[in-house]
Amino acid sequence: MSNIFSSSLTSSALQKTLPPSASLCAWNSLNARSSFRRPPNDVQLSLVAFQKAQQVSAECQRTVVEDVKIAVEDEYERDHHDELLESSEAEIEEIESGIGGMLDNIESNVFNIAADTQGVAEELSAASEYQHKAG
Repeated sequence: MSNIFSSSLTSSALQKTLPPSASLCAWNSLNARSSFRRPPNDVQLSLVAFQKAQQVSAECQRTVVEDVKIAVEDEYERDHHDELLESSEAEIEEIESGIGGMLDNIESNVFNIAADTQGVAEELSAASEYQHKAG
């Protein structure tokens, strides 16, 4: 773990890829390590300081793991959402195509009815003339 913080290139690369909580953990870890640089007068104090550093490190690792889990879940949800959107868009396009075909059929039927109605009107007119002449 000391290699992570000794190189600025590695540290900056980690900061770009890890969640924000990881930066806080790195800061806490550096502060915990700085307390070990002074030689302790008492072995008991060293042990307590080491245990505290371990607790801080473990808590930071748990936080980073939780943040990574959340990021992975969010990515999975985004991918799933994108798949649902693509599927919905395809279904909408299919419905639009079907509606377009139905509109074309309706338009054709309206023109046919108009032509048939005109023909019926002409036949009724002719029948009316025949009836007046015959009658």
